[in-house]
Amino acid sequence: MKALIKILFKVFVVPISSLILIVAIIISSISFIERSLKQPTCIQVINQWAIVIGVGNYKYLNEDTFYSVNDAKIFSKQLSAIYGSDHVTLLMDSTATKCNFKAAILNWLVPKVKSGDTVLIFYAGHGNSDYLQMYDSFGDSYDGNVRTNELNTWLNMLKSQNIILILDSCGSGGFGDKIVNSSRVILTGSTGTEKCWQEKLFRHGIFSYYLIEALKNLKTIDCNKDNNISSKELFVYVQQKVLLEFEKFPPPSMQHPEINGFNPERLVVINY
Repeated sequence: MKALIKILFKVFVVPISSLILIVAIIISSISFIERSLKQPTCIQVINQWAIVIGVGNYKYLNEDTFYSVNDAKIFSKQLSAIYGSDHVTLLMDSTATKCNFKAAILNWLVPKVKSGDTVLIFYAGHGNSDYLQMYDSFGDSYDGNVRTNELNTWLNMLKSQNIILILDSCGSGGFGDKIVNSSRVILTGSTGTEKCWQEKLFRHGIFSYYLIEALKNLKTIDCNKDNNISSKELFVYVQQKVLLEFEKFPPPSMQHPEINGFNPERLVVINY
């Protein structure tokens, strides 16, 4: 009888234990796949490029901005240390014309940028939900303003599937809504109806100030510690800081940063 029990144990029990192990492995694999789907991985970045624009003193407008040039200058310096100085173009005041902006995209970026590259465009200056006002802007006229349809046309020439626009200008949320697509994410300092405020104490736009602060704390804002700063990770840090800052000011002095894009968790602002 004991011999028979041993034989039955070998025939039935061992295969059952093996089956339990196989089932456990399958369940573990399914759990891993589900976690992966819930947490999209970032695009693998090859090279990183940036155009940084700041307009403070306008050629024709009497409404200058105080700190937009300083915003661009400091942000450009930070990006140059990460991207490489030859991968960053800085346009300020008299060099920040509509013609030069267009040339920076079509003549500088288009021949160089590949599909896996990051392209970042930063703008600080006057604007609204319909256009960005370059140095040679004539107010509401077509000349000197970069309108959404124009910028769309220029950006469509790029091969990059990882384009991030950061706009520190009034009404920028409305502008961003009109140029977003599956390969672009737009971070804006305000909604489409709000102003972007500047702070004398900071000598920066408030949105730009905390953007610059974020780049000093890459390891802090890199939530999943993958050495990539996604547009979502950057935005969450800056948005929280801006909203906390405005708790100090009485209404209507308020601005609400926005993010617009299909894949903010995947599009990479900085690989470090």
